[in-house]
Amino acid sequence: MNDNIIWDPARLILQTVNYPRRRQELIHMPCLRFEDMAVTCRLLLRQDEASWVSVQVTDDMVRGKMSEEELFRTAGANSRRLLPPVVEDIRDVLKEYAADESLENDPENVENALRSAGARPKKADGFEEGLMYVVTNRKRIFGASTLFYSDVLHKLAEELDGDLLILPSSIHEVLALPYMGNEYDAAFRDMVRHANQTVVLEKEILSDSIYRYHRKQQRLSLID
Repeated sequence: MNDNIIWDPARLILQTVNYPRRRQELIHMPCLRFEDMAVTCRLLLRQDEASWVSVQVTDDMVRGKMSEEELFRTAGANSRRLLPPVVEDIRDVLKEYAADESLENDPENVENALRSAGARPKKADGFEEGLMYVVTNRKRIFGASTLFYSDVLHKLAEELDGDLLILPSSIHEVLALPYMGNEYDAAFRDMVRHANQTVVLEKEILSDSIYRYHRKQQRLSLID
């Protein structure tokens, strides 16, 4: 470990990345694989309103300090404390980041994708038909790890009264909407892959796949 880096378990956080694209790097890092994604840990070096500086936790950095189980348990608890999860109406995100070049910040593409997929989401109290939600954290940094907070997706699924379709838009967030049936899977998978090829930075690509959250079983699964 770099002598200038101070090891502080209270500053460990989670980061979820694409497994195939990071396969070689991940050989030297503690990670928990889930389908084509991998959960890793980072160590915060500096945080303020303007920036968050962190480094990837490697096997060498953590060796002799804590077990892998303790590492991920600590990073998970810290992430919830330092980066609390949020579920946002995509329209609010679009208004705030109208100029950003990312999947959720292109309203024309999102609306066209929904229309071309023939989307007809269910209605639920307090939620609007046809609406997507951005699942991330308060800082919108490494927010895709909220996928693995058991209560976040479950609460949204309960409010929408059904399963969820999860579109992994980047390592910083995922999109969620009511699952409408497998006849729409191909259109949404194409939407994610097109975004990865055209607007998402290579290092920020999370997945070329789409996922389903099963409300009754309370589990996440890859859609083949």
